Amino acid sequence: MRRGIWIPMGDFRLEAEIHVPGGTPRAPGAVIAHPHPRYGGDMDNNVVRGLFEGLAERGRAVLRFNFRGVGKSGGSDGEGESEDIEAAREVVSKAAGLAPRDVAIAGYSFGAAMGAACVVGGAEAAAWIGIAPPLAFADLSALARCACPVYLICGDADDTCPVRLAEELIERCAPPKGLAIVPGADHFFQGFEQAVAAQAEFFLVEAARAVV
Repeated sequence: MRRGIWIPMGDFRLEAEIHVPGGTPRAPGAVIAHPHPRYGGDMDNNVVRGLFEGLAERGRAVLRFNFRGVGKSGGSDGEGESEDIEAAREVVSKAAGLAPRDVAIAGYSFGAAMGAACVVGGAEAAAWIGIAPPLAFADLSALARCACPVYLICGDADDTCPVRLAEELIERCAPPKGLAIVPGADHFFQGFEQAVAAQAEFFLVEAARAVV
């Protein structure tokens, strides 16, 4: 079932959409974090929507949301976005009957960096899936010390997440880990949304195997 919901955050709420399949959802589930709002990023971004639809079609419990200060979400952007991700993970875990550690964080660009802050800070996630994290501008090397599986998806024509930097980051991380390079894709993945969703699904399957 798919529906719009509100995530309470004390004195404001976050706008979100959740999908929980009938029966027993496949683990892990996922929370999807959108790109930078100051550059037009929100939960309706093409990559976020494509990933949400793709994982929902594959029987995953999945949630996308607008960070604080974005769209109809209350609050102000610029501080506390990692708290938004953790609140979203709690909502989808309860709705799907999963433990929080059975929910992965999948973030695109800025959302990937915010998701990295969660797992580096100790969040017990099923996996971190970074889609084109801004490695050219942000130091995410601390991911090498996090306890959850680290997976990265980038295009081979992306100057914001250069393949060389992606390879260097994954090389420093402990297994289970993975890197997928989408030929022909730049930072915006126009026309490659299905490829991103398929690769994220593959990584979720790998993450589930890692804990068996």
